[in-house]
Amino acid sequence: MTVLGEDPYQHVSISGPVMEIWDDPNLEVMDRLAMRYTGEAWPERQPCVSALVQSERRHTYGVLSDASDHSSSA
Repeated sequence: MTVLGEDPYQHVSISGPVMEIWDDPNLEVMDRLAMRYTGEAWPERQPCVSALVQSERRHTYGVLSDASDHSSSA
């Protein structure tokens, strides 16, 4: 998964195995994340699938990073 900042040269990427996948027709996961970061429920009300990923590697670039290489999350 990669998340971009307002500047495309600022990003964080996380990779690892998917531990669990489930249908989320009520958007419980998306709503929880949206409420945390925007204070509002997720606006696109179409059922989705959620996944739990075990983070094994991370990569940051730009303001968020001390270095730009892949690192173990351990």
